[in-house]
Amino acid sequence: MARPRKVEDEVLVQMVLDEIPYAEIASEVGVTISGVNQRVRQLRRAGKLPPVKYVDHKWAIPWTIATEHQKNRVAMYLRWLSRTAQGDEILQENRNTALRWAQTLVDENRDVDYDRDAPPNDLSKQGGFFLREADPENWHLKMVLDKAKAGVLKNKKR
Repeated sequence: MARPRKVEDEVLVQMVLDEIPYAEIASEVGVTISGVNQRVRQLRRAGKLPPVKYVDHKWAIPWTIATEHQKNRVAMYLRWLSRTAQGDEILQENRNTALRWAQTLVDENRDVDYDRDAPPNDLSKQGGFFLREADPENWHLKMVLDKAKAGVLKNKKR
């Protein structure tokens, strides 16, 4: 097995600042994406890279979610859409799954909502999240989907 190519810190820092995807860096350097991620974390701790920009999902998940519902599939999809909208790099498969899920519901004129006391249902085996008819004046899922699509387009231009 070939040994990974040693990359100078300054070169890696510039690649990260140039927003080269970790997968591309890993491929070029001959390490795993996890290896790139670990080295980038070390460089951030050493002050050679700016701190991570945290993404805020409150606009996409405006409800106070009960602990037992936070790992729900719906919450996960909304977080992936939020991250996509904000230009955060996520697995393409996860992004596409969330986009397809949301687009299917929007095409069916449906919206998601949350009530911690909502019983288990077709959308959520744990309950909490549920579907309702979309209100064109206040269509939450469509708004999140539109922002995620705009984020995809913006990131493709980079």
